[in-house]
Amino acid sequence: MNMLVIRLYLAIAIIASISFQSCNIDCIEKKTGLNKSCQTLNESKIKKVFQFELTCDKHVFHLDSSLIFTIKHAWVESGWSYECNNNRPVVKKDDFYQLVIESDSSFPTDSLIYLLEGSGSYGCYLGGQLSFNYAGGDTAQLVLKNSKTNTIVDTLRFRRK
Repeated sequence: MNMLVIRLYLAIAIIASISFQSCNIDCIEKKTGLNKSCQTLNESKIKKVFQFELTCDKHVFHLDSSLIFTIKHAWVESGWSYECNNNRPVVKKDDFYQLVIESDSSFPTDSLIYLLEGSGSYGCYLGGQLSFNYAGGDTAQLVLKNSKTNTIVDTLRFRRK
C-alpha cells in the first residue's frame, strides 16, 4: 500500500511538472523580450500595434529578367515584443515605431542579392522580414540596392495614405 501511494504522488508530480512546463513553452516559442514586427497588415491591426498605412510611389520592381519585387502593403506600427504574463505571451508595445512592408517576390527567401536600405545603412534583404526604424512624419524613403555590385536600383518613397 505504501508503494502505491508513493507511485501515485510521483505520477501527480510528473503531470504537474509537465503541465507547468507546457505553459511556459508558449512564452519560450514566442521568444519573449525580442523586438518583433507583424508579417501582414491584418496581423498588425489584430495585435493593436497598427498606426497608419503608407503608399509607395511605385509597387512593382523588375530587378532582373526573372526577378520581380512587389509591395502589397506598407504601414507604420508600434515596435513591440512578447512579454510573459501568467505564463502566457502577451503583446507589449515599445516606445518606437517601425515601417513594415508586406511583399511578394519571385525569388527564394534566402536570396542575398537585393537589399532595401534605410537611413544609417541599416537594411533588409528582399524575401525576408522587411521592417525598418521609422523616425516619424508623413513620408519615408528607402533605397533598393544590388548588394553584390552595391549599385542603387531604385529609390522607394512612401507617404501617409
